[in-house]
Amino acid sequence: MAAHLEPEILLVDEVLAVGDAQFQKKCLGKMGDVAQAGRTVLFVSHNMIALRSLCPRAILLSGGVLINTGSSGDVIAAYLETGLTQTLEREWARPEDAPGTEAFKLRRLAIISNGSLSTEAIGREDEFRVEVEYWQLSSAKTNVNLRFYVDTQVMAFTTPSSSDPGWSYTASQTGLRRATCCVPANLLNTGLHRIELLAVQNEKVILQLEDALAFDIVETEARDGSWYGKWPGVVRPKFVWTNEHLG
Repeated sequence: MAAHLEPEILLVDEVLAVGDAQFQKKCLGKMGDVAQAGRTVLFVSHNMIALRSLCPRAILLSGGVLINTGSSGDVIAAYLETGLTQTLEREWARPEDAPGTEAFKLRRLAIISNGSLSTEAIGREDEFRVEVEYWQLSSAKTNVNLRFYVDTQVMAFTTPSSSDPGWSYTASQTGLRRATCCVPANLLNTGLHRIELLAVQNEKVILQLEDALAFDIVETEARDGSWYGKWPGVVRPKFVWTNEHLG
């Protein structure tokens, strides 16, 4: 409909999140025509690459309140630092206050990126790790399981600490322990992710924490071409492709 209107202000809300490349090309063309005619285009998106490429200035809103305004680069940096929907660390100082059982108590959950506690959204091209600190209070082997959900609802995958070849030799040692899951770069798709934690002893779930942590994966590398939509799929691994001339 907007293609047949001549508004003074054109509001474009997440239009690049849908449609194919041809549809997006038409939308971008209309946005360009409106801007060149001296009218205003308000482009609403969570796509950082598109915002940085298309808009010289940006504003950051939360709950209808203006949080920040300025150049797109500065506002995007501020958005990534806010962590408005993220839970990147949880901590319990004393075992008696922590979730768990008489045999197992959580101490700390954290997402670590670039060598320190993550304070902003994670780039899709960056590796990160999930640290689970806990008090092992019995001699039963503890298997820590992490379930990764996309958009908080769809399970992408699950990974257990028993995947570590040395797990069976250390999982029953009592005291304060740390289990670490390393997530490689170029695996997760963009969007909000939730981690569910399960602690298992003697093949029995002794603790299940559905909303253990939450984090955002964002696009940080520029793309070739003019398509800015979200890639389909719950994961987005980066594969090696070659293209040869055969004749």
